[in-house]
Amino acid sequence: MKSVFFRFDGSINEYDTQSGSLYGHANATEAIAVGATPFYRTPAYGSNPAILEDFSSPGGTAILFDDLGQRLFRPDIRFKTDIVAPDGTNTTFFGRDITQDADTFPNFFGTSAAAPHAAAVAALMLQANPTLSPTQIAQVLKSTALDMDDPATYGFDAGFDYATGYGFIQADRAIAAVNTRQPILRTAQNLGLLTGTKTIRDSVSSNNPIDLYRFELTTSSNFGLTLNSLNADADVFLIRDFNDNGIIDSSDLIAASESLGTSPESINLKNLERGIYFVAVQQINGSTPYTLNLTGIQL
Repeated sequence: MKSVFFRFDGSINEYDTQSGSLYGHANATEAIAVGATPFYRTPAYGSNPAILEDFSSPGGTAILFDDLGQRLFRPDIRFKTDIVAPDGTNTTFFGRDITQDADTFPNFFGTSAAAPHAAAVAALMLQANPTLSPTQIAQVLKSTALDMDDPATYGFDAGFDYATGYGFIQADRAIAAVNTRQPILRTAQNLGLLTGTKTIRDSVSSNNPIDLYRFELTTSSNFGLTLNSLNADADVFLIRDFNDNGIIDSSDLIAASESLGTSPESINLKNLERGIYFVAVQQINGSTPYTLNLTGIQL
């Protein structure tokens, strides 16, 4: 049996295993578990690498049972914590002021303060690239993080460790890595007028994560799209460049199909008005060929 203490000011004199205490929803496969570092112990304040809060829970907690309550043949130990974000930042009405900043606003500490900062970076990533999936956001946050050290182990832990995950998030690098605020729609393959059905066979991968296609409707049409023949997850988006800037703005997204895994994707719209449209095929996990069918039936 393992005991986890919350808000514990005492000392553990025996059986202090220094083992993982991260549990519950934070240990879920699709969750992003966020550790905490005080803002004044980060590179911006002269501490490189950032230093972990001593209360930040390390991962490594074993999953012993499946969803049906059956004991697993082998315990599932997940790569958690995922990332670390800053805490100790200002609030307007709760917390207590600290001497590490010059203002008199109260400061909020804890992983409950750090997690919203990571979520804010994810929101900025989505603003820069509205086609991102949760999996892609998590991957980029981890791949652009600044490595940190697990203070409970000997020597520097290069790469992932259970206390600090993949490291301290870097908002500038994460946003730059996904930024589509450039006229990528200008690079779309022109399919010309869509009257009837057009079929395209191609592939997406980590080296070529997005394929773009341009087509035109000369009159209002019933529009249909299918994406199939997948052997890894890919999604598809219908886009209209309303301000003709060549950039995928969030308001340009007309429809999306984001089924999980290799399930076929489809978009069907009645009475789609005439104009120029774009289709984006987006890699989600792995590399996959695909077959894209576009149909326009004039009204």
